[in-house]
Amino acid sequence: MPPDATSVPSRQRPRELSAIRPDLPAWLQDALGRAIASDPAERFADMAEFAHAFESGPSYAPPPVRRPPTLYERAPVRFWQAVAGLLAVALAVSLLWK
Repeated sequence: MPPDATSVPSRQRPRELSAIRPDLPAWLQDALGRAIASDPAERFADMAEFAHAFESGPSYAPPPVRRPPTLYERAPVRFWQAVAGLLAVALAVSLLWK
């Protein structure tokens, strides 16, 4: 029978989080590991400290990926004029194709 909220807690060492989720970032693994540590001295002192660890995130932020703006972002009016022109040409060709 699987454990539930009323069962006796297991005193086994928890599995390493990276074994369950290898894509888990290291900072998140450390925060969750501290939250579920078996030794109370290793856990967060209170919920505010736990929340701060989650809200602060990694100690470094990866640089933002810069990409050149698309034609639509540079000139949206010109983009829609081109689309309307292509649709007008397609309509004219379809009417003359008979």
